[in-house]
Amino acid sequence: MHREPKDPLTQWTDRTLKQLPARRAPSGFAPRVLTAIQQRAALPWYQRPWLRWPRSLQALSALGAAGLFAAVIWGVTLAQAAANPLVTEVKQEAFNVLNIFSAVLQALSLGAARIPMPVWGAALGMVAMAWVSCLALGTACWRLTGGRR
Repeated sequence: MHREPKDPLTQWTDRTLKQLPARRAPSGFAPRVLTAIQQRAALPWYQRPWLRWPRSLQALSALGAAGLFAAVIWGVTLAQAAANPLVTEVKQEAFNVLNIFSAVLQALSLGAARIPMPVWGAALGMVAMAWVSCLALGTACWRLTGGRR
């Protein structure tokens, strides 16, 4: 849906700009662009962006990068464990916190499963109505304070 602007300055500017002739590209521009495209197409696969590599080499390089990352993490973990026995205790505490968090989430999911479906529907309806109300109130405030009309 396209509406005509009501502002006379906008209408005049639009009319004036539409009357201007289209600008042509410089004479050497098209040959330079075509040459650059041909040069990029002639590059070997390893000089192209990674997403343009053959799929098998992408998979191989991703696997290699993941292996390298895992090896670095493993090496850092071994070095820390050898350097400081406290690291093992910190890891154990982190796992304990994760276990507690998991137990709380499981308890919440069990409690949520006992709530009847109509209650969930009513809650979802109330959240939707609150969202629409906020949207309407924000739109009204925007218009009242001089936003786009």
